[in-house]
Amino acid sequence: MPADRPLPAAQHTVGDAVLAEAQRAYAADQLVDCAALLRGALRAQPARAELWALLARVELQRCELDAHDAALDEALRLRPDQLAWRLRAALRCPPMMAGTAQITRVRAEVMDRLGALEAALRARPARIDDPGRQIANLSYYFVYHGEDDRPLHEAMHRVIGLACPTLAARAPHLDRPRPPGPPRVGFSSPHYKDHTIGNLFGGLLPAMDPAAVRRVGLFWEDAVDPRALGWAQGLDEVVLLPRDLPQAMARIAGARLDLLLQLDVGMDPWTALLGHARLARVQATTWGHPVTTGAPQVDLFFSMAAADPPGAQAHFTERLVSLPLPNLCFAAQPQPAVTDRVALGLPPTGRLYGCPQNLFKLHPDFDAALFGVLDADPEGLVLLHGGGPAAWRAALVERLGAQRPDLLPRVCWMGRVPKDRYLAVLAALDVMLDPFPFGGGNTTLEALAVGTPVVTLPPPHLRGRLALAFLQHIGWTDGVAADLGDYVRRAVRLAGPGRAAAQVAMRARAPALFDQPTFVAGLQRALVEAVGAAR
Repeated sequence: MPADRPLPAAQHTVGDAVLAEAQRAYAADQLVDCAALLRGALRAQPARAELWALLARVELQRCELDAHDAALDEALRLRPDQLAWRLRAALRCPPMMAGTAQITRVRAEVMDRLGALEAALRARPARIDDPGRQIANLSYYFVYHGEDDRPLHEAMHRVIGLACPTLAARAPHLDRPRPPGPPRVGFSSPHYKDHTIGNLFGGLLPAMDPAAVRRVGLFWEDAVDPRALGWAQGLDEVVLLPRDLPQAMARIAGARLDLLLQLDVGMDPWTALLGHARLARVQATTWGHPVTTGAPQVDLFFSMAAADPPGAQAHFTERLVSLPLPNLCFAAQPQPAVTDRVALGLPPTGRLYGCPQNLFKLHPDFDAALFGVLDADPEGLVLLHGGGPAAWRAALVERLGAQRPDLLPRVCWMGRVPKDRYLAVLAALDVMLDPFPFGGGNTTLEALAVGTPVVTLPPPHLRGRLALAFLQHIGWTDGVAADLGDYVRRAVRLAGPGRAAAQVAMRARAPALFDQPTFVAGLQRALVEAVGAAR
């Protein structure tokens, strides 16, 4: 899940070759090398403010807050007119957190800085002239903190609204009555491709009834792959969106949509920026990024009733639409041909508890679950995913080691592997540990598809309750825990004496989540009703 746009391409002068090399290092998660290249360029050209700003982005990804602050301060000293950099400074948040105290401190600082920036802009207006190119990242990592993000997102969008008035565009067709015929429904995402978002939602729109909705796919030109092309062939219309925000907005407006559904808002900053424009009669999002947008022109959030906690509406600026069935179109997964641990590079013995998620999803509160499982099962091992930047793994090892250094030897790591091998690793697990307070979606479905039981502890926000919704739908709640101690007990039981029965249950019940026409029909009905209610 990308948190920001890639580093810009080389621009001019002596640093061009260095910038190109830094771009390659950044894309490969070689953040130390990237930072070293940029520092080398700055020794030759210390007055290049944009290089200091790029270095700040890299240092933030490395979780080096002091280095980030120093670099961005220098960039702003050289270019105090760069409002986009001031917004970045206000939203400063590292991917990995040392503990809950740091989460509390970072979030309080962000709210203070956003408030100060809003006040400054109201007192002395200033603009970000080209937000699509100047705003590289926004609020991606806050969702993993387990807090109510509505106040933060609302504050961020108030600043964006003041700084970027050109985003408040309006499609011309909205000033005319809606013509007769099926509503024009558009799906959009920069990840409408071979990606988690594509896995979850890609097949929904092509499977809808063309007599009920006019199916319009909006694909970003830099994200078209074979899977996107396959979905596009099943649609009524296709619109290609360029990586030029004003042109993209114009093309969306030209599609004359009755309803625009952004499958995720927040993983790519442009999706959040589009939330300031009125380009369709109804504008909505869903749980591709399971948190409120806070954007002023997003009307609805399509969720799942089984995943929504009591009082969930208070966490959303959008009107929450709780659907009775999962709104996904997830394909059945091929059963792995190889599940032998040695062949997969896994430990040959010991019960294996897996949580192969991006490491920034592992909240400090989840550490206690890992420790609890290892304490309760002396033969148990925990498998984590270390395929991202080395700095993230180092930060997590430091955090875990500071609490329980005795358990670190029983933490195993896997890297990035092809999809078929990844599914084989999931099948080789004894239990999948769903992290909290941000849980799995795609990974949970993949685990269930290969027969691996999942244990989850539902928190008070949608982002950690997807596994609950999936398990309730298939009628298997043996993995749903009431508290931390219950989570540990259920995990250890399912990995031991309950493993065989749970695996049989998964293989028998999980197909009810895959390739289900009723899921498509349920969402289609909700979309048509939303357009009707907006007349």
